[in-house]
Amino acid sequence: MTMPGGAEGRRIFDSERATFFDTLAHTWDERVPPRYECSVRRVMKAARIDQDSVILDVGTGTGRLIPYVLDCGPKQVIACDISAEMLRCVRRRFQHNAMVSTLLADARDLPLGDRSIDVIICHEVYPHFAEKTAAVRELFRVARPGGRFIISHFGGRDFVNRVHLGVSYPLIRKDILPPVNDVAAVLRIAGFTVEEALDEDDLYLIATVKPI
Repeated sequence: MTMPGGAEGRRIFDSERATFFDTLAHTWDERVPPRYECSVRRVMKAARIDQDSVILDVGTGTGRLIPYVLDCGPKQVIACDISAEMLRCVRRRFQHNAMVSTLLADARDLPLGDRSIDVIICHEVYPHFAEKTAAVRELFRVARPGGRFIISHFGGRDFVNRVHLGVSYPLIRKDILPPVNDVAAVLRIAGFTVEEALDEDDLYLIATVKPI
């Protein structure tokens, strides 16, 4: 199922980055980091997904994280991305699973109701937000009280930034992952309570909750 959203009729949409990621969609799954299984288990543990959870997977890409989310037994998974080509890959992969829907939208301008999401996962996408503070404020809006917000990368900050700085496309070279404490401060200002913030060789993870 495809939810409404995207460039047409939306107030905010990062078309330039959307076009760049469209070009990567069909080779994206070739980029699998080492120790993937170990890292993804730690992210799922931090997310605390249960059978009543509505999940928003922001920057889902081709939906590589979604099978692990589904293993946790959530109520619904909304796979959100700015790349139409990435979302086409998601729909092909999960075409027989009514629990998964796609949403073409910018994290700064989500066509979702206030307090409608139980768990928000921003996996390997935070550096690519055009306006990080605005995106975090919007994600705070859609998170329900008591809901969780996770930022994660399968690799530490130094590794992520080396990858981005090595990209030939100038815009992506500017997409730098800030120090974990700086990101945690942005999340606290938005209203989230930070429960865990770590930057290790294999995992960058910030786990937060929206106060009740």
